[in-house]
Amino acid sequence: MSGRWPAVSWTSEMRGGEQAWIESQYEYFTVRVARLEKSTPLKHLRYTLFISILLVISALFAFGEVLRHVDMGSRTPEELT
Repeated sequence: MSGRWPAVSWTSEMRGGEQAWIESQYEYFTVRVARLEKSTPLKHLRYTLFISILLVISALFAFGEVLRHVDMGSRTPEELT
């Protein structure tokens, strides 16, 4: 024995079974993605995230110069004494 796997001859049944499995997986994931896209909580989450990002960007543009002078508390222990 040479330690190699025996050669497998793909029969038409094996290829047909593999093709059927691939098609069933494709169908499953297509249905799953469609269901997730229709999901109301996911839509609300995306909408809320989008609005939050817009608000943060707007605040940075509107108050950019004012916020430049805000101290974020990034002092070292030596500076606190």
